[in-house]
Amino acid sequence: MALYSHSRLEAFKKCPRQYYYRYIEKTSTPYEGVEAYMGTQVHSVLEKVYEELGKGHLMSFSTASNYLDHYFDDKWHSDIYIVRKRDGLDRDYYKNLGQTCLKNYYNDYFPFDDGHTIGIEKYVEFEVNGGRDIMRGFVDRISISNGVLRIHDYKTGKKKLGKIAAGRDGQLASYEIAIRSDNPEIKEVELVWHFLQHNENVTSKRTPEQLCQLKDSIEDTIRVIDEHTEKMEFPTKPTKLCSWCSYKNLCPAAYIW
Repeated sequence: MALYSHSRLEAFKKCPRQYYYRYIEKTSTPYEGVEAYMGTQVHSVLEKVYEELGKGHLMSFSTASNYLDHYFDDKWHSDIYIVRKRDGLDRDYYKNLGQTCLKNYYNDYFPFDDGHTIGIEKYVEFEVNGGRDIMRGFVDRISISNGVLRIHDYKTGKKKLGKIAAGRDGQLASYEIAIRSDNPEIKEVELVWHFLQHNENVTSKRTPEQLCQLKDSIEDTIRVIDEHTEKMEFPTKPTKLCSWCSYKNLCPAAYIW
């Protein structure tokens, strides 16, 4: 039984060669992109905010901000790379950007009474291909309010989805499939993206038919991956994102922008 995730499938779609390094060869890399690093620290603080809220403690922004400073500094290491350093962006820029993301969230949701949180960094999974494979993931937060279950995802990156693009996105919808598979009594589910850099939230809902189509699409992608794995064919797919790839120094295309 093979384990898949939305990020794993997307890695294959973006570049089969990157997929090979990460999931087949399982090549370790010392490099970590600063954008991902910053996002991890913001996620960690928001996780702590809701953990404390569950214990009856409302965390002030000042306290949360201090946690973010501590996490950012304490976990920093020399192999974090800044692709846009040539544009004048440095460590402090991304540290301040993380603070902006956190402040935007607090401005929107403090004192966090928009619903009851029932899951934080919740592991979910469902079977695909007749139980031969498992699709899994971790949900940033799950809440419920007035009978509506909401699946939340924090996005700290520059990219932002509009309403139409969010309606086609498979990540949160795959989480919905997993949650519904274990909780068939759930009636209404809302998917919520928090684009923290932009201080914007986007919501979307899926019909049963759309969820079935997504599951079919996931299974089709896995079959394509299996075919490539059997033949050990993982071609490169050069794009402008190559500069952010952790495996760029190994790539035979040497396509570095």
